[in-house]
Amino acid sequence: RQNVGLAHTMLGEPEKGREILDEALALAETHGSAQDRADVVNALGITEYRLGRYARAAEHFEAAQQVFRELGETESAATSLGNLGATRSRMGDSGGGLEAFEQALVLHRQAGNERGTAMALNNIGIARQHLGRYADAIEVYLEALEIEERLGNQAGIARTCGNIGIIYKNLQQHEKALQYMERALEIHRETGDRHSEATDLNNIGGIYGDREETEKAVDYYRQALEVGEEMGDRAFLSTPLINLGDAFVTLERFGAAEEVFRRALALAKETGNRGSEGSVLASLSVVQRRLGQRRAARDSLESALQIAREIEDKEDQRDVHLALAELHAEAGDFERAYGSHRRYAELQESIVHENAAAEIADMEGRYEAEKKQREIEGLRRDN
Repeated sequence: RQNVGLAHTMLGEPEKGREILDEALALAETHGSAQDRADVVNALGITEYRLGRYARAAEHFEAAQQVFRELGETESAATSLGNLGATRSRMGDSGGGLEAFEQALVLHRQAGNERGTAMALNNIGIARQHLGRYADAIEVYLEALEIEERLGNQAGIARTCGNIGIIYKNLQQHEKALQYMERALEIHRETGDRHSEATDLNNIGGIYGDREETEKAVDYYRQALEVGEEMGDRAFLSTPLINLGDAFVTLERFGAAEEVFRRALALAKETGNRGSEGSVLASLSVVQRRLGQRRAARDSLESALQIAREIEDKEDQRDVHLALAELHAEAGDFERAYGSHRRYAELQESIVHENAAAEIADMEGRYEAEKKQREIEGLRRDN
């Protein structure tokens, strides 16, 4: 019954999956082994995650990995740790997510599981990226990509390309970002991975938004929302909603923007996604500013800043401080504006230091050189 329940969850019916898994857990507790119980608990964690109930999901993954470790099931423990890391990250705990991913990496390497190692490296890269450590993130992404290409793992290649694309997007290197992201989207569509397809569409929309091709960005965000809604993936929907609202602001469609942001805020609160909640509040403040509602805008930004500090998200802290500086300047409060802008500059310097782009280019160059050398060696062996 565990496999049936999990299948319902993965096919977009998490409520039905939860019902079946509850029954499976009751059977495992009375007639099953410790391994059976841990398997069901891990599946329940996946289901709760898909339902957006992250705190419950984290409890299930933590319990499952502990039992797997006690049983000496290294690979199963690593998988549950990876799930735990993803859940903590979704809850806004990037540091806790990184810790779980690093534990998973150790276990995958101990087991000699290259595919699991690549997955853990990707997850570590995501956590480092959220902490503003771009050069460290690209280093592990390139290591993961090398493994995935050697294994011929198309799903892994797509996942890693998508992650690298996000880094280049953050560095405003749009052509490279699109190159990696479109490769990821093509593979995900070929393999029928709808969840990843939605993520790719959202990310490509972000690249076009950065390029000020806003109508094209709106089209990609709407495609991402459509796929996410078809899959019943409530954990995902906040992100394209926020991005769509931001695009409407750029197009000065403030009524549409506020409607989208209110929907996204309700969803973030419902699912306990503190990171998304803070992002929505920051975006909502833009609409409030444009409508002349400065007090409401300030309140939204201060709430967003508090959340960003709680979850230790440097990028969000940086962005909110810049918005506060602009808001204080508009109100003629230049002392506060200066203080907020100084804090923005400090955070910006800590996130993207002067030689970050050079370090990343150097690492990519080394990766390409090593890849070419492997190809030459392969040709020599063939001859």
